[in-house]
Amino acid sequence: MDFEIIWSTILIPLLLAIGGGVMLYLGWRNRQQAEASQSWFPASGAVNSATLKKHYRKGGVDYEPKVEYSYTIMGTPYEGKRLCFGTLRLNQKKAWEKLGLYPKNGKVIVYYNPDKPTESVLEREAPGVVGMMVGGGLMLLIGVGLFVFPYLTGFF
Repeated sequence: MDFEIIWSTILIPLLLAIGGGVMLYLGWRNRQQAEASQSWFPASGAVNSATLKKHYRKGGVDYEPKVEYSYTIMGTPYEGKRLCFGTLRLNQKKAWEKLGLYPKNGKVIVYYNPDKPTESVLEREAPGVVGMMVGGGLMLLIGVGLFVFPYLTGFF
């Protein structure tokens, strides 16, 4: 069996399946975290910094709002950086709108895990998780299909 056949019948499907499985798992995990955070406790907090991070991609630029905040629970100070679960990538206008909700030195409600107070979030949601899970599931199915198809058709 030459390398081209190995590449097209084993490696590409395997990479697709692994990539899809990872995307599916990460989407599921972000969704689980967002659901679990619905029972987290609120605390008063303050925004320490709010910036936009640029992500260059083919065909344009995406922007990710980055917010750092501090909060105190029973006299113990904590700091957090999680805005929401998963990665939030937006166009520039929407990113600035989102960042406008968190002005520097502004007051915010921080939701923290009562079992692990260092774990916190400002928005208890996981945007884009459905698309990530659907895309990951499709990649996984295509990868498995491409791997199994040659055996079912008698290619080997």
